[in-house]
Order: sequence, then C-alpha cells, then structure tokens
Amino acid sequence: MAVSDLAPALLALGEIFHEANAIVSPEAPQVALEVRAFDHGSFEVILSLGQAQGIAEELVRLLSGRDATALANLIELIVGVGGVFALLKWLHRHAVARRDEVGGGITRLTAEDGSTVDVHSESVALSERVTVRRNVRKVVEPLAREGVDELRFALGSGVALVVESSDLEAFVVPEVVDIPITDEQTEMALAITVLPFTGGRKWRLSDGRLTFFADMADEEFLQRIETDQETFAKDDILRCRVRVRQWQVESGLKTEYQIVKVTEHLTSVRTVTLPLPLEEQSSAPPISSTDQA
Repeated sequence: MAVSDLAPALLALGEIFHEANAIVSPEAPQVALEVRAFDHGSFEVILSLGQAQGIAEELVRLLSGRDATALANLIELIVGVGGVFALLKWLHRHAVARRDEVGGGITRLTAEDGSTVDVHSESVALSERVTVRRNVRKVVEPLAREGVDELRFALGSGVALVVESSDLEAFVVPEVVDIPITDEQTEMALAITVLPFTGGRKWRLSDGRLTFFADMADEEFLQRIETDQETFAKDDILRCRVRVRQWQVESGLKTEYQIVKVTEHLTSVRTVTLPLPLEEQSSAPPISSTDQA
C-alpha cells in the first residue's frame, strides 16, 4: 500500500484516540500512537499514554497501575466489540427503534426487527461526534483501494474487530445540519459603514460595537433609493426593525441579520443652533427735524 494511502489512516486513528481520551479521561495523560515495527508488509501500532518518562519506566507504569486499565478501556471504546467501529457496522444493518441505558455504562440498542446490541454508552456518544466520524472514515478509506480487502484490529493474541471493504458504506459521514437557536426581531439604530453602490442587498452596518453585514429586505426603502428619494453619506444612521437569526454550526455559532423595515433615516450631517433672536426687530424710525426742535 502506498504511504500516501496509509499515513492519513494512521493519523486519523491517532486523532480518534486523542479526542476520545480527552473526553472520557480529561485528567489522564495524552495518548500517542506509534508505529514500532514492520514485518512482511505488516506493522504493529502501539498505543501509549504520556511521553515524559523513559520507555522502561513507562512500561512498568502502564502494566501495573490505573493507566493500564484506562488504556484498555479506551481501546475497547474505539475498536472493541462494543466500540465505535463495531457500533457503526451494526447501525448500517439495523434501523434502531429503541435506546435504553441498562447500567454499568452500557447502552442497549433495539432494532426494528427485534435484534439488540449492547455497546458502551461512551462509544455511542463518540460516534455522534462529527470529528470522530470523519476520522473513522479516514481510517477505513484504504479499503476503497484495489487489493485492500480488510482491516483487522488485533489485541494481544485475539482479533477484536474486522472491517471489510464491503463495510465501507457503514462509515459514510452524514451531512451536518445547522441547528436553529434563535429567531427574533428587535428595534435597532445602525450606522452605515459601507454604502452598497452596486445596488446589492448586503449592507455593512454597525451598532456602535459590532460591524456586520445585513440583508436589506425593505422593498419600499429600496424603491426610494432607486427613485433618488433617499441620499446617503457615510455614517448615516438607520432606525429599523431587524430580524436576528442564530444557528449552532460545526464551527460554533452563526448569526445572520436582516433589515425588515427602515423606520427612519438620520443624516450624519450635523447642525448647530446660532444665538440669533427668535423674531426680527424692526429698526427705529429716523429722527426728523421736528423731533429735534
């Protein structure tokens, strides 16, 4: 197999263990995957905890304490009989009708045909994470290459899991759907920071703290612009009703703004009041010669 095919799979496997360890045992040392040896086209992948100690000290610690148990549990959550890979294979063949927590960290899934499977609850949670699913797909991707028939995870002298090329469809990453969070309208005063001279509907506005783009949806206001009833200068202020929508997305939070109605256009041209009398005073009549006498 070409290194360009194998390397991404190994890197993805390492990312899965790293992410799972951070979720399941956040206080534990980081995990590391290492390729230690090759033999007639085969290789051994060693999973270890921590990298600060020497190898001898690390082996003693791993084989004699809580780290050994944590490491074994982590491997079971990923590639064991009730782990992520096995769960995804089962889900591809069965439509789940029921999900029950049976205790001891085990979740029982019941299919529509009545068949059941017990898996680790933490494996279920990991399989629902998009980052884990994408890395799982990268691990099995070499099976799509000609001549690569199966992927075996062997623990000690036994085989924990076998993934065949015919199982590839089980590891397709589902489309990520944005989840709506809020959708509300509010009155806002917004300063125009960039005028859309090209006639576009995206306006760059500021509320005095944040600058953002908003979709101008007030057709009446747009028509007044087209007929030159509205003129603008930089930093003009619009009083308007704004629709604010937010979604939870893979990268965090997405917010969109839409101007529903412009209620007032305040020009940025400022004026000052001069200290002039409110009414004109009539000038005094000239003094006549009679008055002088």
